[in-house]
Amino acid sequence: MRNNKIQVLPDEIGELKCLQVLDLAFNSLETIDPVATCYSLKTLDMQNNQITELPANIGNLTNLTRIGLRYNQLTHLPLSLGMCTKLDELNLESNNLTDIPDGFFDGLVKIVTLILSRNKFTQIPAKVSQLSALKRLAIDNNMLKTMNVEPLLGLRRLGKLDISENKIRELPGDIDQLAQLREFCAARNHLRSLPESICRAHNVTILKLNNNDIQELPQNIGNLTNLIHLDMEGNSLKQIPPTMGALVQLKYLSLQSNEIEYLPNTLRTLVELSSLYIGENGLLALPPCIGDLRSLHTLHINDNELNTIPVELGLCESLELLNVEGNPFEELPAHVVEGGPPGIVAYCRSQCITPSNWWEGGV
Repeated sequence: MRNNKIQVLPDEIGELKCLQVLDLAFNSLETIDPVATCYSLKTLDMQNNQITELPANIGNLTNLTRIGLRYNQLTHLPLSLGMCTKLDELNLESNNLTDIPDGFFDGLVKIVTLILSRNKFTQIPAKVSQLSALKRLAIDNNMLKTMNVEPLLGLRRLGKLDISENKIRELPGDIDQLAQLREFCAARNHLRSLPESICRAHNVTILKLNNNDIQELPQNIGNLTNLIHLDMEGNSLKQIPPTMGALVQLKYLSLQSNEIEYLPNTLRTLVELSSLYIGENGLLALPPCIGDLRSLHTLHINDNELNTIPVELGLCESLELLNVEGNPFEELPAHVVEGGPPGIVAYCRSQCITPSNWWEGGV
C-alpha cells in the first residue's frame, strides 16, 4: 500500500490478525487507528504521511521489531509505544516532538539506534539514559543550545553521536567520559573553541566539526591517534598545531575554507592520508613535505595565494584528483599553468627524482 494517496484506513485492516508486514509509507494518512489490532505485525512502516497522533493502544503490537515514523507531524508519543519491547530501532526523524514522556523507555531495553533528528528538542532527553543497549543517537537539526552530556554518561555502548545543525556554543568539559564514542558529529553549530578534554576521547575515529567558528585546535589534538577522518571545513582556523602529525592513521582531512597561511612540516608523517582539502584559505606556500604523502589521492589547494608548487608534489604517485584553480602561480612557467592540474603534476614529476625517472637522467 506504499506510495498511494490513501487518506483513511478501512476498519477491516484491523481484522488481519496474522499480518506481519504492513507498508503504509508515502501516503496522506493522519491516523492509523485500525492498525493497533493487527497483533502479529513485526514491521510497520508509516513514514512520510501526515500522522499527528498514534493510537493510544499501539502498545498492543508487542511483536514489532521495526516501526517507521519519520516525516510525519507527531507532537507527542503515547506511553504505550514503550510496550513494544522487541523494537531495536526507533526513528522519529522530522516530526514536531519536544520531549519524551516519563516511563516511555522503561521496556525498550533492546533499542540500539535512536533517531530524533529534525524535531524541536531543546536538550538531549534525560530518559535516554535508560537505553543501556544504545549504540547510535542522532539529535541533529533540533533546537539544542547546550550539549547536556549527563544522560549519555552511563551508555557504555554508545559509539555514534550526531548533534549537528543545532545552536550549541560549547562542548562539555567531560565529553571524554563518553569512552566508547567512535563517531562524533557537531557540525553546523556555533562552536568557537574546543575543550581540551576532547583530546582524551581516544576511541574516536571520525570527528566532524565543520561549519562552526572554531578559531584554534587544541595543542593535544595529536592524542587522537585512532582518528581516520577529521573535518574542520568552514571554521576560523589560522594555524594547525604541529602535533597533528601524530595522527598517523588519518585518511581524510578537510581544512577547507579557513584562514590558514602555512601548514606544519609535521604533516609529512600522515602517510595514510588519501584526501586533503586545504582550498579557500590564505595559503602562501605548500610545504615540500607534501611529497611524503605517498597515499594522497585527492588534493584541493584551490583559491589560495600560491605562487608556486613544490616539485616534491611529483612524488605523490597515488595522486589522481588535483584542484588548483584560483591561485596566482606567478613563479610557475606559463605553459605549465596553462596545462592545468595535469600539466602541473607532469611538471613536478619531471623536476623531482622518482624511482621511475632515476634511470631516465633525472639526476
